[in-house]
Amino acid sequence: EVEIRYQPREIVGGDFYRIERLDADRYAVLVADAMGHGVAAALYTMLLRSLWDDNRPALESPARFLGVVNDRLHGLVREAGFFATGVCALYDAAAGTLRCVRAGHCAPLLFRTSGAVEAIGGCQPALGMFADNAYQETLAQLQAGDALLLFTDGAVELFDAAEHELGVEGLKRLVHEQANDQEALDFHVEQLEEQLLRFSNRIHLPDDLTLLKLRRRSETPIL
Repeated sequence: EVEIRYQPREIVGGDFYRIERLDADRYAVLVADAMGHGVAAALYTMLLRSLWDDNRPALESPARFLGVVNDRLHGLVREAGFFATGVCALYDAAAGTLRCVRAGHCAPLLFRTSGAVEAIGGCQPALGMFADNAYQETLAQLQAGDALLLFTDGAVELFDAAEHELGVEGLKRLVHEQANDQEALDFHVEQLEEQLLRFSNRIHLPDDLTLLKLRRRSETPIL
């Protein structure tokens, strides 16, 4: 079960996401945040889209895929220091297994039906920062009802009227508030976006926002 919310700060933005079915059970997922905002950042996302399309065979291994993307980007934008942060994952819907690589990006949060929350993946260099970087994968197991949330920093680098930052702990709190009336912890990203907007006390969120939720159901989902 997949839910996605994407909201650029301007007409276009620098967040980028993709989810693609590789075979009967496996799905490749990418959430990335290109440097900058607006049109300039949107042009970078076009390059990310091209790299996704050109390197589909590497999606069988999130570490290999991000390694290829990293090397291509380093050659193009090395003077800028880095190009984008990102999380790439391979999910097996039948087995519930997740292979995940985090490149300078916010750690995905795994919400267990028990109420426990786990941050997935150690932080590794952002994409384009260093040449020939060997990314390492983190393995996780989703049980029926567990939900994985991938997001960009617009979901956590958010301040209320008193200039208090929401942060990762605040994001977890909003998810749990939404799930309080349910027997099993579950949430919806459309409602989470509304909660973020209320917290910010603004008409529009101050940064690009991407929320991607992947939840394991008891049966194999069909997308």
